[in-house]
Amino acid sequence: MNIDLFLNNLDVVISVATVTFAFYIFLRDPIRRWEFVGYLPKLIIVPIDLKNKEILFVNPNGFWGFVQGGISGSDLRSDILDVVHRDIGLDSYHYKLIWTKIIGTKKIISKRRLRETHLGGVRLFKNPKGKSYIAIYILVNKEDVLKNIKLGYGIEKFKFVEIDKALKFLKDYATTDKSKIYEKTIQNIKEAMKFTPL
Repeated sequence: MNIDLFLNNLDVVISVATVTFAFYIFLRDPIRRWEFVGYLPKLIIVPIDLKNKEILFVNPNGFWGFVQGGISGSDLRSDILDVVHRDIGLDSYHYKLIWTKIIGTKKIISKRRLRETHLGGVRLFKNPKGKSYIAIYILVNKEDVLKNIKLGYGIEKFKFVEIDKALKFLKDYATTDKSKIYEKTIQNIKEAMKFTPL
């Protein structure tokens, strides 16, 4: 009788431990964690020209910023390729991926600014609360970009800005609602440059 009680308790303990471990693994992935708590994951692409020490900015809808796009699935590399190709028309052989960095989240009050996209994961809330950002740092050659860039829909112009002047440039010309996200993204450029290929 005691052995049956022991086995039943052991079965419960193993079941609880398995579910807890699975939940931990699920929430360890930042993209799934953000989706779970109601933040839509977004990519910020930072094209860096090492030779001139400049980064590329684009101007969609009258505001300067980075190339950006949503994450649509579990293949982050495909999402990066899609966003870069859609916004600035560069194929993968025109740049090298050097580093990714989790930037953080931003709560968005105006729900009409949040498109209802769903990665197919589990959500705690019905409606999204905001956006979450991952910065993707890529190496480009300015001359190559100038020859091959094809601006995507809604992007009016582009500009290369010196890395040291990028933060001031964005503070002067970008939307204020993304200033903290952009600031963190720019602060990580020097770190990203440590990962450049020889």
